[in-house]
Amino acid sequence: MRRAVTYALMTLGLAAVLTLWDAIAHVQQDVLSYSEPDRGSLLNGQPTAAVFAGFLGLSAFCLVAGYAAFGNALKPKTWKVLLSLALFLTLYYLTGVLKDDPMLIYAAYMAVWVVHLRWSGLDPMRLIMLSVLVGVAGPVAEGVRASDGFFAYADEDAFYVPLWLSALYFNGGVTLALLSARIAAPFRKV
Repeated sequence: MRRAVTYALMTLGLAAVLTLWDAIAHVQQDVLSYSEPDRGSLLNGQPTAAVFAGFLGLSAFCLVAGYAAFGNALKPKTWKVLLSLALFLTLYYLTGVLKDDPMLIYAAYMAVWVVHLRWSGLDPMRLIMLSVLVGVAGPVAEGVRASDGFFAYADEDAFYVPLWLSALYFNGGVTLALLSARIAAPFRKV
């Protein structure tokens, strides 16, 4: 029961952070816009309830995948998880700052991902597989929502999303792996 509560709270927390960061990093910096921004809005320019629901589903999927891949990994230090989360949120924010140079974002974020991957200390093959899964699932999920007109990126490369989005999600995969290994550790049977 404690494990279910922990994962439910982590899913809610992750969805809340991503919803807030979507408004700060993407809506306010004109990286994307919503077709009906005031419906259910808590944050300016964003249909917050609908965005939160989407991130809730994506967070649940990612945490299940992260647990499957890294539920038995050695417990990373808290500072390492927090630093990885700070890196991911910084990269997320910088997509707005650097929005006029999408190839720079893509190239830099892929280079950061390689360093992030190595720095994590986790099994590289499983980490690459999780990063690829998240790096494909995230943009596909966003592309589906963009294709139905829910929102639109200012710069689209393929399937209604920018190319750099996958590189951002790749880095999110590393953060997710560290987070998953950290929260799974107390529940492992020794």
